[in-house]
Amino acid sequence: MKCLFLGHLANHATIGRVAAFKAAGYEMLLINVGAANGLMGEYPIDEVAIIDDWHKRRLDPYYRVVKKRFMGHMKCHRIIKSSIEYFRIIGMLSENINLEMELRQVISTCRPDFAVLHFGTGAIHYARIIKRVQPNLPVIDILNLLPSNLALGGKKNISLLVEMASYHHWLGKIDGVIFASKEMHDFAERQFGKLGKNITILPDYLPKDFQYADNSEREQLDVDDDNPSVIFLGAPERFGNKLDDVDEEFMKLACEKVHVYSSAISDRVVATGFGHRYHNLSNHDVFRGLLSKYANSFDAALVTYNKEMINKEERFRSTLPTRFFSALSAGIPVAVREGFVSCSRFVADQKIGFTYKDEKDLKSKLLDKAAMFQLRNKANEMRKQFHAEAQSILIGRFVEKLFNR
Repeated sequence: MKCLFLGHLANHATIGRVAAFKAAGYEMLLINVGAANGLMGEYPIDEVAIIDDWHKRRLDPYYRVVKKRFMGHMKCHRIIKSSIEYFRIIGMLSENINLEMELRQVISTCRPDFAVLHFGTGAIHYARIIKRVQPNLPVIDILNLLPSNLALGGKKNISLLVEMASYHHWLGKIDGVIFASKEMHDFAERQFGKLGKNITILPDYLPKDFQYADNSEREQLDVDDDNPSVIFLGAPERFGNKLDDVDEEFMKLACEKVHVYSSAISDRVVATGFGHRYHNLSNHDVFRGLLSKYANSFDAALVTYNKEMINKEERFRSTLPTRFFSALSAGIPVAVREGFVSCSRFVADQKIGFTYKDEKDLKSKLLDKAAMFQLRNKANEMRKQFHAEAQSILIGRFVEKLFNR
């Protein structure tokens, strides 16, 4: 069977989803709708066909990047495009004619048996357009961020309002929905009512190749004391200054004499002697398991964002971020900041980590050698199940239900 897959193909979570569907035995036809980061020529999943790059072609006006010379009009541009998107969601405007024609051509030429959409608001956006262009083509929406847009300070911005309207009008019309966590599923049902469709919960596991080889030796860290060491595997680009600004937490950990390693960390923290900047590995290195091998040298991996944001946003309560799955691939205990309900439940259920209230609590738990030894052994054992390809049977059953209703 042929699977037409639209997503941000360079995103590590998306790569994991492609690997999972490929392992289930489907012929994968991929369309990129996000920044490719140089991956189109050397995609990490073998025997898949990347048939187009809509992001490079700037095909979709809703996700088209504003050129620098127009940045001063960004707010006005956002309001206009969001308004157009809203009227398309509720059916008062037709879809973009070029996008419709492109999809019709792809479906006519490739003749997919079903379509899969992944990553944030883009998934429901393209799911809607496909259902209008080809109503009989089964569509699966993978929700890994809900809501995707942030209501900073409790203010519902126009992007968030459009996102929620999109789910209200279209989620119940999608043939199959995959949620990344139980909390995300429960939130969707509270907001949008009983979905009553083919639904399952499957986390965004990374491909097996992202994990280090079983016979790999642990690397030696460049510290010469007995204080605990942790690694932060969040995106080095720090998307959103406030969202990913965790230097305050790093500084407090340094004051507790916990060594903190991150690919992005302020000079102020480094100057304490307990902040360390590790070399940012290339995508190629990550895909060969070198990041997970390096991370395996630490006592634990941190899962956190700016603590001022965590308790204010539903997104953090129900999400399982990529930094969490990177930690699972490394096979080390996972230290989850209080507020990440899905992450906390996962590590507690699997006995592979713990939740901490503050920096003192984190250090106290890191110094419990007996407990940490048990967590490490369990995490290393369970990582063999925490990879995308292990979901192949569940995905096969899920897709089969689309055609047996």
